[in-house]
Amino acid sequence: KNGNGTSYKPKPKYQHTPQSLNELESKMRVYQQNLKDNWKDFKFKDIWRKELIDDLEFGLDDDNQLWFSQHNKEGKIIAIQKHKGIHLGDGSCKWYLRHKIPSYKRDKPLIICEGSQDAISLYNYSNQVTTSTTGCQSIPRDDWGWIKNWKSYIFICYDRDKAGLIGAKKLAKELHTKFPHLKIHICKWGNLPKGFDATDSYLKDGGKEFSDSIA
Repeated sequence: KNGNGTSYKPKPKYQHTPQSLNELESKMRVYQQNLKDNWKDFKFKDIWRKELIDDLEFGLDDDNQLWFSQHNKEGKIIAIQKHKGIHLGDGSCKWYLRHKIPSYKRDKPLIICEGSQDAISLYNYSNQVTTSTTGCQSIPRDDWGWIKNWKSYIFICYDRDKAGLIGAKKLAKELHTKFPHLKIHICKWGNLPKGFDATDSYLKDGGKEFSDSIA
């Protein structure tokens, strides 16, 4: 309770604000154009192809913060999310790049990474990738159908920190329990800084550390 005797509720990590689909798309179009207009100064311009702005629908707001679109299976935007921040629209836990998953080859490796930013970095280099839209401790349990018949390896590549390791083990355990036949591998980062991730690897060495982590 707070000082006046009323109950105190902690602020949720993710804020979910309802928005109409037209509003979401309109906001994202502005963010996309803003990023295109400022591409030469964008910190990931050397590891993300510019055409992905339209393909995956992400952009920058006026505060230079990244926003990502979240889609349904049909490719419609159902939410947009500020990097490590609020959701507008459907804030439930979903698989990011859900609209791309139907085109993935089940006999090729799948990467489950930590966060939309890493997913774009990996997708840019032709990896089949997805991630939970609500953090490494969350699992989209109501949308398993597409993964149950995966034939190749599934690599869980979360950030190099305690939360990432706990989240990776949690997901691996749940996948093994639900689908014992799946081939699951948790990435093993080398002696790297805390929090190191796939995007850091592409910025640092063109993805070598990432490749080594799944070897």
